[in-house]
Amino acid sequence: MKIFYISPSSMPSKSANLVHVLNQVEGFSQNGYQIEVFFRRNILFQKNLIKNTINQYGIKSKDIKFSSIFSPFNLGVSFLITLRTFPILFFKRKNLIISRNLYAAYFLECCLIKR
Repeated sequence: MKIFYISPSSMPSKSANLVHVLNQVEGFSQNGYQIEVFFRRNILFQKNLIKNTINQYGIKSKDIKFSSIFSPFNLGVSFLITLRTFPILFFKRKNLIISRNLYAAYFLECCLIKR
């Protein structure tokens, strides 16, 4: 089973929210699930962002796919992440969606589950 995790966390960050998200996705990955995490990045180029974050937080699983959207602002990012994930999730049925993003959860519940 594949799990899509929609996070309101920013990367890089030192917030507890990001630590919690990374620990959750690593736990899912260690239990055999395929994980794709959607998050916001606050730096334009992500060349070494994922590698540096994985090393900084001690993530050992290599099977986690990270997808991001760049935004230097916090406002409106939830909406942008939701728009970016919607087409991906719309066509991939039989998967689990986990969201710590209230707007994404509401929108996806209305559009994906009730169709």
